[in-house]
Amino acid sequence: MDSFEINKILGAILFTCLVTLALNIAAGAMFSPAKPEKPGYEIAVTEEPAQGAKPEAAGERPQTATAESCEIELWRGYVKCQLYAASLDRPRAAAPFALSPSFRLRDEDTPTEKAAAALKTLVDRLERDGWTVVSAGARWYQLRLNRSL
Repeated sequence: MDSFEINKILGAILFTCLVTLALNIAAGAMFSPAKPEKPGYEIAVTEEPAQGAKPEAAGERPQTATAESCEIELWRGYVKCQLYAASLDRPRAAAPFALSPSFRLRDEDTPTEKAAAALKTLVDRLERDGWTVVSAGARWYQLRLNRSL
């Protein structure tokens, strides 16, 4: 292969790259999304009175929680799974406060022996901490627990 043929091949590759770049710039200019006037979503926030403040209305009493609730959920990783207890009273972003040992699980509807043992270990730990099982959910691991404060 002489240098003239190599120059033709490299020129064709360079030309293809430049055409692709030009098409990308043109498409970005033609199909750019319109920016909203007001970015983001509005989040409705209710202001709570400061600690120690009196209720606004005479007949209104501040509500205090007498019980705490949690639910057992399943976290699925790439290889292993883990059960965790998540509070229903705190926001979902809060970290789980009780974790089970890790186990492998192929099907969420059918627990393995290790999965059932992990659930039993987690429930026993929660019951030692004062939680009681209130109800069972649709899946084998979904339990709702309550604890009085």
